[in-house]
Amino acid sequence: MKHSTKSRIGFSAALGAAILAVGAAVLFGVYGTSLLLEEPQTEIQEETPQTQQPQTQQTQIQAEEIPVEQTQQPEEEVPVTQSQSLVYAMPLEGEVVNPFSGGELVKNITLKEWRTHDGADLAAAEGTPVKAIADGTVVELEEDPLWGVCVAVSHSDGAVSYYMGISANVEVSVDDTVTLGQTIGYVGNTAQIEIGQESHLHLGLRSGEEWVDPISYIQTRS
Repeated sequence: MKHSTKSRIGFSAALGAAILAVGAAVLFGVYGTSLLLEEPQTEIQEETPQTQQPQTQQTQIQAEEIPVEQTQQPEEEVPVTQSQSLVYAMPLEGEVVNPFSGGELVKNITLKEWRTHDGADLAAAEGTPVKAIADGTVVELEEDPLWGVCVAVSHSDGAVSYYMGISANVEVSVDDTVTLGQTIGYVGNTAQIEIGQESHLHLGLRSGEEWVDPISYIQTRS
């Protein structure tokens, strides 16, 4: 009996050992193979070189404000002073026999009526030279039914002088340049509107659109 019991125990132990061996073999077959096949995945992150986009460098060149050197300096306007303005002088030596009326009505001896006298009458013998009262340009030369032979001279200050009732033998033409004191004609009696007066020169002067006193104008600019 003892012998059989030991035999059973031995057999049982051997059987258990065999079962454990088989189980281990099965486990190894299931998991071991997979474990052997599965290699550790080493995540190799390839460093992909980042292609840097060529940066277009927009170089903002701020233009420096360089002052432009003017090769020619603009000429400064010099204000016209009295000494630099035109010089005026009387057209002849003679007494003022009929002054500028300044818009007031005066008796016209020839017409026997009241009217304005827009000039100054300077007494002078017929044939007396009539001179330009300032530098200028002849702009009119005509024979008016009332005022006779008339010459008009434009001056650079905007004034226009009129020499009325002179003789027909004038010394200038339209567009001629005349200078102060230059003879432009001679005293005559061609002005029918003042034929009743003694021999004289009718001198008129316009500044802009207005008739002005020629004597006062000349005196303040002589």
